Amino acid sequence: MSEWYKFESFCELNCERSLPASPLLVEFYFYSMLDNGRGASINMSSSAIKYVHNSNSISSPTDHPEVKQSTKECQKHWKKNRKRLKRDPFPLEALKIYSSCRPSDTSEFEFLRNIALVANCFRGMMRGGEIVKCTGECITFEDDNSVVVWDLGVTKTDREGCDSRVPIDKGLDNSPTCPITSIKNYEKLYIKKFKHGFKKSKNIFVNEDGSPLKTDDVREIVQQMIRFAGRTEKCGAHSLRSGGATQAAKEGLSLPEIKAIGRWKSECVLRYIHAVVGVGKRLSKLMNL
Repeated sequence: MSEWYKFESFCELNCERSLPASPLLVEFYFYSMLDNGRGASINMSSSAIKYVHNSNSISSPTDHPEVKQSTKECQKHWKKNRKRLKRDPFPLEALKIYSSCRPSDTSEFEFLRNIALVANCFRGMMRGGEIVKCTGECITFEDDNSVVVWDLGVTKTDREGCDSRVPIDKGLDNSPTCPITSIKNYEKLYIKKFKHGFKKSKNIFVNEDGSPLKTDDVREIVQQMIRFAGRTEKCGAHSLRSGGATQAAKEGLSLPEIKAIGRWKSECVLRYIHAVVGVGKRLSKLMNL
C-alpha cells in the first residue's frame, strides 16, 4: 500500500481529495511520476488507486478511458527513455568525504542521521523506501552491540516478509561510517532531542521536528553527499542498494553472496556489478593481456 500513501501525499500537497480522486488528478499524478523518474512504478500506483477506490465501493478513476490512455502513454515513454534516467551506483568515497566534515548548511542532528542512514542502507543493500519506514521495533542490537539487525517486514520482492531480517556487522574501528557506530551516534543525539530512544519511536529516521523521512528525502541526502564530495554521478535513493552491491563486488564477494545479502531473488543484480567484477579480479592480467 506504499504507492497509495505516496498518492495521498501528492493529493495533500496539491490540496486535492484522494478519495474519490478525479481522473484528471490521477493523470497529472502519473505524468509527475514520469517526470520524477518513477515511471516503473506507474502500474503499481494504478493498481493501488484502483484497489482503495473499489474497497470503498467507489468507481476507480483508473478505469476512465482518458486515464487508461495516459497510463499507456506514460509507460510507453518510460520504456523508450528509461536508459536516459538510469541512476549510477552510490560511490563509497562520497560517504567518506561527507562524514569527514559537516556541511555548513547541515545541523549536527541531520549530519549524524544522514551518515547512519546511508551507511546502513549501503551496507545492507536496502532500498531507500525500506529503511525510512523502519520503526523502533524494526531495529535490534546483538552480540554485545557488534551486530545491528534491521527487520524490513514486507518489501517489494518479499510480499510475506519471510526474508526480512538484515544483519549488519561492525565496520572499521573509530570509523564514522561504520554502520553500528553511526547508528549509535545518531541515537545519542536522537535521545537528547526527543527524550527517548529508538525503541519508543514510531520512526527512526526523522526530520528535526520529528516528522518521518520519505524516499524523496533519501534521494536528496544522497545527492547532497555527491555534490559535497565534488562528484558527478547521477544518484537516487536506489543508488544505495546498487552501490552496496557494486562495492561488495569490488571487494571480491561472489554473486551468490551478494544476492543473499541484498535479498535478490533474480539475477538482476548483475546489471549493477557486471562492470566491476572483471576489474576487481584484475582479469586482464589473468588473461595475459
